[in-house]
Amino acid sequence: MTTLLLIRHAICEGAGARLWGRTPGVHITEAGRLQACSLVEHPDFPSPAAVYCSPLERTRETAAIIAARWNLVPRIEPDLNEIEYGEWTGRLIADLAPNPHWHAFNTSRALVAPPLGESMSSVQARALAACARIAAQHPDSYIAIVTHGDVIRAILCAHAGISLDRIFEFTVDYASVHRVPGAAPAIIESA
Repeated sequence: MTTLLLIRHAICEGAGARLWGRTPGVHITEAGRLQACSLVEHPDFPSPAAVYCSPLERTRETAAIIAARWNLVPRIEPDLNEIEYGEWTGRLIADLAPNPHWHAFNTSRALVAPPLGESMSSVQARALAACARIAAQHPDSYIAIVTHGDVIRAILCAHAGISLDRIFEFTVDYASVHRVPGAAPAIIESA
């Protein structure tokens, strides 16, 4: 069976302070490079048959470090892209904190989307479709998938059979790895 290694990109500029979303030009830091190098040198990290990533710089840079360890070339998969945060893109998280819509989004991900942004159910559907396509191309292999925290959480919700409203039950740290089977799970619509 194919196993997907869901990897959040390494720490990047402004991590934890700004909601970058799909903002171009956001790179991993030197600490992030060290995180990615440490990740691939860990004795429990399996040798992947392929490395896929979202189109954003921070995932491509993390994927390049992982791929180089096994002489692979990362493949860009657009459906692994970060959630489109719409009007919130690039905003400071501290500035969003008092916003009731921000609070609703973070407590009801199954129903609430960012203003002019993408719903988490859409993120989940496209990410799961990408994972299924990738797994089908690499039977009985380990595949590294470098993407974003909310994308990984959405995939994990589907594999756990729980609502997107419970997305924060999963801790997805920078340069962390979550293993899931390549088989596509059913999508749960609500809690």
